[in-house]
Amino acid sequence: MQHHIEVRIETVADDAPIPALLADLVDVALVTKPDVQMDRVSLTRLFEDEMVAVVPAGHPWASRAHVTARDFDGTDLVIEMVAGGKGLAVLSDWAASPCAASHGLARSAWGRSR
Repeated sequence: MQHHIEVRIETVADDAPIPALLADLVDVALVTKPDVQMDRVSLTRLFEDEMVAVVPAGHPWASRAHVTARDFDGTDLVIEMVAGGKGLAVLSDWAASPCAASHGLARSAWGRSR
């Protein structure tokens, strides 16, 4: 006996997954930031997300294991220019990893030593 399950993916505003659940517009949602109504739904952590600084391979931070917020004093945070060596960015590691690998960029953990 074969079971047929239909899955439909709906997009909702990134600031409204909890209201969409509560309004029964969706059955499951990926929640990436706190919501005042979070206590009204059941949450399951899928993964731990780590912010990383993405810098050109030749940048002084490229060889560092981690950086801190103080390290950003006086820097220019321009995401589009990182690959061109004209800036740096702070991204979730899952988002930064593919970009770093394909553009010759280095990643450093932000805010804590490992």
